[in-house]
Amino acid sequence: FGLGDVVHVDDFATALQYNLFDWQSLQPDVGPGAAFFEFCDALEVKDGVNAGPEGWGLENAIYSWGNFWNTTYYSYVCGNEDAETCLGTYDTSQSYWTNVTVNNANRSWFWMVCNQVGWYQVGPPEGQPAIVSRILQPIYEERQCVNMFPQAFAYPPEPTTAQTDMMYDGWNLNVPRLFFANGLRDPWREATVSADGLFKANTTSMPIYEGDGFHCSDLIVENAIVDSTIAVVQEAGLMYMKEWLAEWTPST
Repeated sequence: FGLGDVVHVDDFATALQYNLFDWQSLQPDVGPGAAFFEFCDALEVKDGVNAGPEGWGLENAIYSWGNFWNTTYYSYVCGNEDAETCLGTYDTSQSYWTNVTVNNANRSWFWMVCNQVGWYQVGPPEGQPAIVSRILQPIYEERQCVNMFPQAFAYPPEPTTAQTDMMYDGWNLNVPRLFFANGLRDPWREATVSADGLFKANTTSMPIYEGDGFHCSDLIVENAIVDSTIAVVQEAGLMYMKEWLAEWTPST
């Protein structure tokens, strides 16, 4: 993989997730040159032949994955940085942890993760199928909360997810004039009211629309041109907002 300079095994395990994270960057108008598709081709195409349902085997997958990192992906992720500087999470002097500028959106997001939602992307419990190493446990992410917010956390925090669910009612929320726009291929869909098996009712008071998009596809106007299901979501959202704004009267 060309990652021999990465000091900690959990940082190496996280680096292997990067190829999966690229799925979130896909959009309906993305072509075959996208990073995720290149990753799939690296593992599934051998000597110009596409793999069948069983793939080409574990040994070929590992070798091809490592070769993809060495020949293509490392420079895409790290540029000219060494592997530890690029992928390590233990040096708290790096600007990634110390950048407190107002427009640092990643810092704002991580604050919510550390405190309220705990959406740590780690390995599953034993006995469940895994595409992420179980080396990665919540403590790996919680340690990084201390890295980024040392003034707030003296030790790795446990986010108050139960309180968050209680405050906002989780999947049981019922808020009038609240429009949900979700994507069938969004990796975050299972954290939404469109999660598999939830079957939450779509009502005119709290509409739930789901297109065939990826992450935030409904926020990009151009996506409606190439995907009619996203156009339906966007048009419905505009219709409901127009209707609700017309019903609003200012307080006296």
